[in-house]
Amino acid sequence: MICNLEFNIIRYGSKAVLISFKKEITIETHHKVRFLYESLRRFPAKGIVALTPAYHSLVVYFESKIQDLNQTILCTCSVFA
Repeated sequence: MICNLEFNIIRYGSKAVLISFKKEITIETHHKVRFLYESLRRFPAKGIVALTPAYHSLVVYFESKIQDLNQTILCTCSVFA
């Protein structure tokens, strides 16, 4: 299990956030992205409508009615960390 999920959450338009890991293309970083992607896909937080993984980031698209997506993501990640 991957326990060290250090990342930044950056607003990505009006209905998405970019979860950015260390800005390097490595297998370890990509495994962290995939782990978070699979975790959110299997146990989706209410209001998340789509996920787009990349090498060192994950875009999370959500319904506009969610007020605090950052808190939703952090709570979801803490379950798996």
